[in-house]
Amino acid sequence: MDCLEVAELINNTNGSRTEIFWTISDIRNQRRDFQKVIVQHVSRNCNAYTHSLAKFALGSNSPNVWLNSIPPEVQIVFDVL
Repeated sequence: MDCLEVAELINNTNGSRTEIFWTISDIRNQRRDFQKVIVQHVSRNCNAYTHSLAKFALGSNSPNVWLNSIPPEVQIVFDVL
């Protein structure tokens, strides 16, 4: 399953894949708390910074908070792209 399929499942009210039904259901229920929520797919090549930062976060063992400056290991993501 890829991100496009997940976005389509969230926006579709006609059902969901069984293995992620409860997650999709929770997302649908929680977005009712907001006046407007848009869920859409953005291809990886159009979203390279976010994709790279997500990969960085997956490799981290603890939460990260950055104040006033970007850590060198994150700055590399922006320099390379």
